[in-house]
Amino acid sequence: IDACNKIVALKVFKGPQLATIYFWRAVGWNKKGDYSKVIADVTEAIRLQPSQAAYNLRGSAYYDKGDYDIAIADFDDALKLGPPSGIIFHNRGNAWRGKGDYARAIADYDQAIKLGPPSAFSWQNRGISKLALGDLDGALADINEAIRIDPALPQPLTNRAVIWRAK
Repeated sequence: IDACNKIVALKVFKGPQLATIYFWRAVGWNKKGDYSKVIADVTEAIRLQPSQAAYNLRGSAYYDKGDYDIAIADFDDALKLGPPSGIIFHNRGNAWRGKGDYARAIADYDQAIKLGPPSAFSWQNRGISKLALGDLDGALADINEAIRIDPALPQPLTNRAVIWRAK
């Protein structure tokens, strides 16, 4: 963040180069959990040069703030700009799940799983969405796959216990 502040203050970079600096400063703010500053910096990066990564980062910041509709719009824009991305579909699925639209969340997690990279979180989140819709067998199958992918991850184990209890 400090290095990016110094570079911006120099006022020697423009366009795509300046967009990159704003993007990486936003990444720094994201690691600190300052989502308002993430949004401000990525918005400037997008103004200078729209990119799939920038829309995804800003969508993630809006998601973290609980602004699911804005997050979904940014993920939509990200998907329009580049090749299909499993990570962006996963992120948009999270926003749909946050809104309680589990069918759309499942559809996005389906795409995330299809496109990769392999992610225990995509399987787990699809399983949680299926659980919310009452599909206990589908939820259990997805949670079991999440555990197979990453047996050390504690959340799928907890979710599996919840499903077994519901069954």
